[in-house]
Amino acid sequence: MDDCPYKKIDSALDRFQEAHFWTHMMEEYYHAADPFRWHLNVFLKALKEVPDLIQMALQNEAGFPTWFREQRKQPSLTSQHNFPEHT
Repeated sequence: MDDCPYKKIDSALDRFQEAHFWTHMMEEYYHAADPFRWHLNVFLKALKEVPDLIQMALQNEAGFPTWFREQRKQPSLTSQHNFPEHT
């Protein structure tokens, strides 16, 4: 089990599972505005932390820092580039 490739990113996978948990809570509170919003906020926070946890875990792997830096430059789903401009 020591050579398991996922062992190094264990904390990132845990945070991803946490985000998954919060999606179920959002489903449960879909019709209650405040609890839904609270669960949405913690879901987004948990999901946002996953790339940072992966970066910290793999920063000493050969070639990873350069590759990851390039990936972070790509527009994400939440970047302003994906939303239409107001006219």
